[in-house]
This record gives sequence, C-alpha cells and structure tokens, in this order.
Amino acid sequence: FSEPGKVFLGQDRLEVGTAMESPFSNSSLPAQGNGSVWTQAEVHISAKTLERMLSFLSSKDGVPLYLELNQRLSIELDFKIHCWKVHKWFRKDCGLMLASLLTTLSAASSPTGPLACANSWEALEVPGLT
Repeated sequence: FSEPGKVFLGQDRLEVGTAMESPFSNSSLPAQGNGSVWTQAEVHISAKTLERMLSFLSSKDGVPLYLELNQRLSIELDFKIHCWKVHKWFRKDCGLMLASLLTTLSAASSPTGPLACANSWEALEVPGLT
C-alpha cells in the first residue's frame, strides 16, 4: 500500500492534512490508455488556518493546493508463458490551483487548474486556472 503524503494550501504551503491511495480501490492504468488512481484526503482547517488563508480565498488567481504523492506502483507484465511483477515507489511533489471564492462567483474559469508534478518543490511549476 501507499504511504500518506502531506496536503498544503497557499504559496507558503500551510499544512492542512494528508492524502493517500484509497485502500482496496483497485486503481488501474492500462497500457496505451487512460486510467484513474483513486485517493482519499483528510483535511483539517482550523479558525487560525482559515484566518491565514483569507487573502488567498479572495484572490482572483485562485489558491494553490500542494500534495505529496507517495504511491507504491505494482506493474504486471503478462507474457503468456510467465507473468512478471515489479513494485516501484512513485514519490512526487504535485500541485494545482483551486478557484477562490472570487473566481468561483465570477464563473470566469474552471474550479481547478491542471495537476502538475515534479521531483521537488523547487522544480514544481503549478499552472494557473484555465
């Protein structure tokens, strides 16, 4: 199974919870196609955290959401004669923009921007809302 990764909000990456693969979700990424990886997040936003986030919640650019992904991938290659299994850890720093209250009310953009991932926070470039 995977390990929980931290979830952060805002440019200064204020820690608000954890996220990890949903147990028994049977997520699948088929060869030459698209698939889904199901996750669950547990986020706690206290009054103090909300107070710190007020400027972001009213921003026209949205609020950055950051995630640490710590997924254990299982790869199966079936050659009819023999099935070969490999397990590999996938650890990435990821982020996306969430629409703020201001941008949600204006309906000028989608509620989230595209997800981007990198090998480090320093290398991560989070795309804006589309």
